[in-house]
Amino acid sequence: MNWPTKCRLLWRYFPIIARVLALPIIFIVVPVAQGQTGSVSASLNPCVIAGGGSTCTSRISWTSSGVSAVQVWVADEGGTEVLFAVYGSGAYFQDATWILPAPHSYVFTLYDYSSGTRGATLGSKTVTGQYSITLTWGNTTNSAITPDLLVGDSWTLSISGAPASAAIVWAFILNPPGSWQYYTLASTDSSGNYTTSAAETSGSIGTYRGQWQVGGQNVSNEYDFEVVRRPNYLDVNNPTASNCPNPSYPYGVAGSIPYRVWDANDYLVVSSDIVMYPYFNWNSGGLQQVTSALGGLSSGTFTYSPLYDCQAAAFGADAFGSEILEIRIGASGVYETVRSQSWTAWGYAPNSGRLTNGSDVNIIQ
Repeated sequence: MNWPTKCRLLWRYFPIIARVLALPIIFIVVPVAQGQTGSVSASLNPCVIAGGGSTCTSRISWTSSGVSAVQVWVADEGGTEVLFAVYGSGAYFQDATWILPAPHSYVFTLYDYSSGTRGATLGSKTVTGQYSITLTWGNTTNSAITPDLLVGDSWTLSISGAPASAAIVWAFILNPPGSWQYYTLASTDSSGNYTTSAAETSGSIGTYRGQWQVGGQNVSNEYDFEVVRRPNYLDVNNPTASNCPNPSYPYGVAGSIPYRVWDANDYLVVSSDIVMYPYFNWNSGGLQQVTSALGGLSSGTFTYSPLYDCQAAAFGADAFGSEILEIRIGASGVYETVRSQSWTAWGYAPNSGRLTNGSDVNIIQ
């Protein structure tokens, strides 16, 4: 019998032989090292700094296993680490009450200190603080067209949750494209708040791209808006005559009346953003939209057509109606009255007559 075979038989029957010979059986247990694990978390992250304050609090939590002692160290990112907490293995937490806003950024790192000196890195977490700044700005006279404004409209700016004494800057481009300009409006109060209102003036007429900044931080998206002249009156631009629209009532004349819209300083009112809708109130019957101007007033003009007083037989001077013309600023906005007038018509013959408002319209056919 060879030696390997003898060894296999000895191993197989060793327990039986040991019991017969009363030999002790010794089992050798080799310990297996448990893995070192750990993690770090933070709540809130980022933490929110109250308006007017300078710091916020984040609760730093960590857990570890396979170690007997741990330490948590913290560094303002790029700076020197300092000791934050010393504990044993398990789950713990501690509040960091001194978190500053950007550019500060704090790295909390969990180390194994089972041997009394720094061992393995078990986990880390970066914690930041920030202000929760709320900014609202808009047209308070006619919210339907915000952020656009007409001359004379009031706007309101409100800021809360900002740092104390933070500069409020309006960055803008006038009539883009162009270069950004920066206007420092004011500063927040000791609680990080600010509110102001103003009426827009004719000196601000134009198109803009703007963005608000508070304490050097952009707190609004870039937005485009327009400051437009306020409609004040109409003039008539070359009215034309046409036949009566209903053959059963042929006596008289119809008119097509182009109007131009002007402001109080005799400038044509033109808007690229704000849609303006002409309306008329005929004989106090309620406002009706001028159907030929459904596209609004982007060109500064609109046409009222047809206007007529046509009858079945000849007739003399007939004061057939009065009207008030208004411009609605925005699809659901406010109205501006721009003209009041009364109409008189004559019907001389089929498709022949006169139509006048006694002022700047005198249509004869």
